[in-house]
Parts: sequence; structure tokens; C-alpha cells
Amino acid sequence: MILAVDKFHQFILPNTVKVFAVCISEFVDALIVAILLGSQAMAIVNLGSPIVMVVATLSTLLIVGGGTIYANLCGAFNKPEAERVFTISTIAALAVSAFLTLAALPLTGTITSLLCVGDEQLIRESSCYIAILIASMPVLTVANVLFGFLPSAGKPGMSSWLMLLANIINLSLDVVFIRFCGMGVEGAAYATLCGYSVALAVYLLLYIRREVNMRLVRVSMSAFAGLKSVCSMGVSAALSQLGFVIKVAAGNAMALFFGGQVALIALSVCMQLLSICSIFVGGIGSSMINITATLQGQRDFAASDLVVRRAYGIIAVCSVVTMVLFYLFASDIAVLYKATEPPVLAMTVRAIHIFSMMILLRSLVIVFMFYVQSIGKSMYATFISLFDGFAGQLPLAYIGCLCVGIDGLWWSFPLTSVLLFLVVLAWNRHLYHSRQSPFRNQLLIERDIELQSEESGSELLTNAEESLLLSHPMLQDAGWHTPVAAYLSGMLQHRCPLKLDYHIRQYPSQMILDIRTNVKDFNNLSLNVSEGTRVVNEMVLDMNCLYLEK
Repeated sequence: MILAVDKFHQFILPNTVKVFAVCISEFVDALIVAILLGSQAMAIVNLGSPIVMVVATLSTLLIVGGGTIYANLCGAFNKPEAERVFTISTIAALAVSAFLTLAALPLTGTITSLLCVGDEQLIRESSCYIAILIASMPVLTVANVLFGFLPSAGKPGMSSWLMLLANIINLSLDVVFIRFCGMGVEGAAYATLCGYSVALAVYLLLYIRREVNMRLVRVSMSAFAGLKSVCSMGVSAALSQLGFVIKVAAGNAMALFFGGQVALIALSVCMQLLSICSIFVGGIGSSMINITATLQGQRDFAASDLVVRRAYGIIAVCSVVTMVLFYLFASDIAVLYKATEPPVLAMTVRAIHIFSMMILLRSLVIVFMFYVQSIGKSMYATFISLFDGFAGQLPLAYIGCLCVGIDGLWWSFPLTSVLLFLVVLAWNRHLYHSRQSPFRNQLLIERDIELQSEESGSELLTNAEESLLLSHPMLQDAGWHTPVAAYLSGMLQHRCPLKLDYHIRQYPSQMILDIRTNVKDFNNLSLNVSEGTRVVNEMVLDMNCLYLEK
């Protein structure tokens, strides 16, 4: 399906840029702190990362869960319900993050002590930084959710440049606050708060000017029951983020216990590299969900199959290139983070060499996790996220550290990925070969069990008469030849050549035709259809979609 795959390709760059803006901000944030204040200050930034990850966990829960449902409802041409999902997700983001801030601020000392594993020097140096991060949670969470919903509404570009704006301001103010204002590591926390506050203000301005095509609507209290579905849909991705929080916090503790501050610095560098890997994993995975959730609403599983296979191919290439670069330039990466003292440099290089072995298999599994979560297999996706996050890795790391010392921590990364990949392969095979399997292949692409027949295709047209779709016998039988010809002629007035995907489905009691074209900002075309036919013409993911049902 040409247009569906093209749309996936169009989403990859802005979604990757959006994730890049966040991840590179963490990367450069730590780098700026390391350059201006030293590697120990960078370790403080790493110690505060679990708080940032709490924000990411809540944001991911609502973005992935709510955004997937939003796209699915738009694909099913139910925009009013989609906007109710957007509204309750936004309100939940504000309410929960505000509650967490109010609950955590009085406990800042206790939280700091836990994160620093009782190290008095680290507690003194990081307590103010952690307090600022806690106070920033409502702004960061609401901004992430509002920006994160935009790709599901067909606005990935707007989402990415808002995130870029927030993080460019953040990084610029890092230098201003730390170097010129003498604010120390606390300046990095203030810079993050200021960057997201400015980007949020810009979003609100765009919303007032109606350049944001999602609207907050009035909802009743009963509408918040829909949060259960949002959380169910997004729980696996959120647990993946939460697992990362636990992984970082427990990993820091093990690094300090088994290897001291030298190991903590080495682990901090590896966590920064994991953030870099998240750029292409998050960008490709979120782009896939944006498209497949819409196709799920349209029940176009053939197009989903193409998009998912393309996603795996791209993620494999990106992973292999990243693995090679990390392995070859491990010493340069360590020096970049000022890990230059001989013991620190040696341990950091060894950690990077071992850590890089996990990237390919983990990336494939995480993208698969996003997909199965989008088709409603939340328990399976949750298992993957928990095993990858901490349930698999932390026991392996602890046992490894007891057996071989600090090397056990580094080897736990690739061992976890290998085990998880093998489990996923075995379980997929079992599901596909089970009796009355709802899947068409071992990638768990669904099939419509009620379907009697279907036909999908793509065309590139310069005039309506060229279309093979118009000569399809099912259109003649349904009496849809004339309205479809009128639709194609109307689209060609706005875009030539015209790309279109079509999907015809025959059920025992109904026939459905979906057409997607690359015409933007044009909908509500008046078509004459026979009595008993439902017709909908709307923009979905910036594609002009026609739906006919009889």
C-alpha cells in the first residue's frame, strides 16, 4: 500500500527529531555539566534521572495509550470521541503530576538520600537539583502529553519543532545559568523548566489561533472511565519507562556498591548511550504506532503488515550502525564525558564494549512491543517491558556482580536482550500455530476472521479514467462507481499525480470501501450515493479518506 508506507516514512523524520530533541538534550545536558563542572557533577545529573523518568513514564502512559486510541478512533471516523480521549488524557496529566509534586516536595531529603545510597557528599551536592526537578514535574508532563498527541492528529512536524524549541532553550540556558550565573548543577534543572515553559506557551498560542487541529472539549465525570482504556493501552510503554527508572536507580546502587564512583561514572556514560539508542527506537516505533493504529481502525491489516515489516528493516539497519560506532569509538566517547583518569577510562571503555552488544536484539524487541500493545495485547507487551526494564536485567546483574564483580553489571545488558528475543520468538510461534489463530503470520499481524473476501491495492493517477478501481465488479454491484469516480475527479483537481490506497471488504451482511489519498486540507465532498449507503469523507493523519459502507 503505497500511501500508507509513504506516510510511515513521512512520520519517521519528525518523530525521530522529537525523540532526538529529548534524548540529545539529556546527552548534551550531561555533557555540558561534565565539561563545565566535572564528571562528578554529571553523575549527579544521572542520579536525578529517575525523577525525569517518572515524568516520562506518566507522559508515555497517556501519550501512547491515549494517542493510539485517538488514532484508532480517527481511523474509524469518530472524531468527537477521539477529542474526548485527548481531553481526559490532558486533564489526567495535569492532575496526577501536580499531586506527585505536592506529595514529593516535603520528602525531598529522603528521596535524595535514597538516590545517593547514603553518600553524604552526593546528598549535599544534589539535594537542591533534585528539589527543582520535582517542582518541575507538572510543566514537563503537560507539555510532553500535549506535544505527544500531535502526531496522532497528523501533525508530527509541529510536535517535533516544539520539542526542539524546548530543548534548544534548555541547552542554551544550561551554559548561561552554569557558566555565567554560577548556579552550579542546579542551573541545569532551571534551564529544563524554562525551556519547556516557553514551548508550552507557544503551543497555547497555536491552540488559540486554531493551528492545532485537536480541541479540548467539555466532558462529564463519567468520561473519565475512559482512562482505564487509555492506561490499559499505554501500560506496557509506561512500564518500559518505569523499568528504566528502576534500572537506573538500582544500577547506580550496584555500581557504587561493587565498583565505587568509578563504576558509577562508567554506568552514567552507558545510560547516556542508551538514550541515544532511544532516538531511533522511539522515532520508528512511535511512527509505526501512529500509522498502524489508524489502519487498525480501518481494519486494513494488509497495509499494517507492510508498515510493520518496513519498521523492522529500518530499525535493524540503524541498530547495526550504532553498535559498530559505539564499539569502535568507545574511548572517544569516554573522553568526551571527561572520563579520562586511567581507571575510569579503562572501565568505561570495557562497559561500552559489552553494553553495545545488546542494541540490535533489544531494538527489535522494543519496536515489536510497541506494535503488540497497539493491537491490544497489553499483557504480552507488559511482560516484554517488565523483563527488559528490571525483572530480567536486575537479577542477572546482581548475580553477575556476585560471581564476576562489576563486569556482571555490564554483561547483564546483552544477556537480557538475548533471553528476551528468544522468548518472544518462541511465544510468537506458539500464538501463530495455536488453534483458530487470529494472526496471518508470526509477526502477529491480525486477520479479520469475519471477512469473506477482501482486495487491497494502490494507484498513481493523473486522471480518474485511468483508475482500475473504477472497473472493479464489487463497485458496480454496490452502485458505487459514480460516487467513487466523482470523488477521484474532485481529488485530482487538488493534487496531481494522485496517490491512493484502497481496501474493499466483503462481509456476510455488508460491504465496505476505504480510500486514502494524498490530498490535504480538503474534505466534506458531496457525493450522491444510493439509499442505505453510509458515506464519510474526512482528513485522517493528513490523508483524505473516503469511507463507503452498505
